[in-house]
Amino acid sequence: MWPSWAAAAGNTVSRSQLIARTPDQNTKARLSRKVTQVLQRYRIEADGGSVAYLPDHEPALALPNGRWPAPDWVSGYDLACNADLLVHDAQYTDEEYASCVGWGHSTYRHAFEFAAQVGAKRLIPFHHDPSHDDDMLDRLLEDSIRRFNVPAAAGREGAVFSV
Repeated sequence: MWPSWAAAAGNTVSRSQLIARTPDQNTKARLSRKVTQVLQRYRIEADGGSVAYLPDHEPALALPNGRWPAPDWVSGYDLACNADLLVHDAQYTDEEYASCVGWGHSTYRHAFEFAAQVGAKRLIPFHHDPSHDDDMLDRLLEDSIRRFNVPAAAGREGAVFSV
């Protein structure tokens, strides 16, 4: 389950208290978990599973000639490597991105390519452009799953994901 949570962590790896809330917001559980925070990006490891959360992430800035460089040159690689669940920015289409390079957001293609590069087991694209309606988001997701063969589900308000 992907809970609502707050973690006390610095910009380093720490053992922290994770506060998980059930969907009804009435039940709390304090769990000791390994939390890695870099800027506003997180990796949470617990009970043999891992979740990486990378909003406002634009790893494509490091793509010389459109090719992915060695992992140590890819922004966010260490946080997302082999994550069971990768929650990643996917704001733009490729066409929109051409006029938004450097704004700190990814395309669906970049999110799926990044997921494949880091070996994520499942991708949840989110941080959608407000001008994209549900039909367009469904089409982008379906096309990307087919093209990249990366297991994925839509990031939607209220969605719950198990790890």
